[in-house]
Amino acid sequence: MTSSTLVPDITQTAHDIMRLLKRKMICCSGDDLHMGQLHALACVHRKGGMTMKELADALHVSSPSATTFADRLVEMKYLTRTHDAENRRIVRLKLTSVGKRILLKKMAEKQRMVAGVLSSLSDGDKKEFLRILKSILSSCNSI
Repeated sequence: MTSSTLVPDITQTAHDIMRLLKRKMICCSGDDLHMGQLHALACVHRKGGMTMKELADALHVSSPSATTFADRLVEMKYLTRTHDAENRRIVRLKLTSVGKRILLKKMAEKQRMVAGVLSSLSDGDKKEFLRILKSILSSCNSI
C-alpha cells in the first residue's frame, strides 16, 4: 500500500475509533454530563481555576457559549463563580469538591476503558503506539 491509499484508511479508522470510544463514554456515564461539560471541568481543573474568557478559549467557543456551559455546571454544583478581588468584572471559575470528585471518577473510567481497549497489545506494541501518538501530536501542534 502506498501513502495515498493508506491516508484514507487511517483517516476512516481513526474516525471510527474516536466515534466508538465517545459513544462508549456517553453510554457508560450514568449521569447528565455530556462530553463538552466534562472537557470544561477538566480545563478548569488543569489550570486550578480560570476566567470565563480562558474557558471560552480552552473550549474554542464564544464567550456566551462558555457562559452557558458555566451556568449549567454552577447549577449542577460542579463549579463555583467568584469575582476577582482586584477587578470585580473578572469572574473566576473553580471546581467544587463535588465537581472534582465527578471529574476524577470520569477520568478513572476513561483510563479503565482505554486500558481495556489496549489490553490485547503487548507492552512493546503499547510503547510503539504511544511513540506514534506523540509524533502525531507533535505534528498537529506544528501545523
